[in-house]
Amino acid sequence: MTAQFDTRYDAVVIGAGHNGLTCALYLATNGIQPLVVERNATIGGAVRSAELTEPGFIHDVYSTNQNLFLQSSVYDDYGDELAAHGLEFSTTEKPFCNVFPDGSALRIYSDTDRTNEELRNHSVADAEGWQELHDQFGHFQRTLLPLYEVSLPSASAVRAMATALHNTSIDKILADIRIVLSSTRELGTEYFETPEARALMACWGMHLDFGPDVSGGGMFPFVESFSDLEAGVSVATGGASSIVEALQASFGMLGARFGRTPR
Repeated sequence: MTAQFDTRYDAVVIGAGHNGLTCALYLATNGIQPLVVERNATIGGAVRSAELTEPGFIHDVYSTNQNLFLQSSVYDDYGDELAAHGLEFSTTEKPFCNVFPDGSALRIYSDTDRTNEELRNHSVADAEGWQELHDQFGHFQRTLLPLYEVSLPSASAVRAMATALHNTSIDKILADIRIVLSSTRELGTEYFETPEARALMACWGMHLDFGPDVSGGGMFPFVESFSDLEAGVSVATGGASSIVEALQASFGMLGARFGRTPR
């Protein structure tokens, strides 16, 4: 709903990207009336879709893979409300692939056996490296990944770390830490033989705008590659804008207001 700028609000949220809209939704849910202000003509920030080529053909302009949103506490808390405002997701069991200049490709499927066969046909060593990393990811999910869902530092983080240490050895936890602190190049070189398999992982490292030799850059390809393998890739049906539009509609129903500021 459009804001009146001469009205008093309990909070002002600057920027109508998905984080700002989410913040406003939680504030409004808890009885705090927010005003969300945005200088651009459209809301969403990096979560936008638009007709960029042909009329009626919708592209996601920036963010595309919405798996992290689907797995978030925000979606757990507000999924039903967002769906009531039209938000739906489409999920593919063919999450990603790389195509190379010679016309060849490496494809990742949600079907683990099919993926392993694809990699084995390309390189036995690459298939073995992929499987080793996949096994390590399973361990990482049970031990360190829960830390990504809690505030740091906090008692919850201490409990998560204590649980990890109780359920596994310190050597295995150090192996997890070594992977997530590695660079994208180090991750690819250690586990894969061919440049094609290394590039398959590297695309996710570049996704965060991390250079190939930045320490910690290996974390995202490690997590993203295997979470996509296991869950597929989900996109907002009709375009990423439907996410922010549903967020705006949801907090609007709770009395929050939205306004645009002059440039």
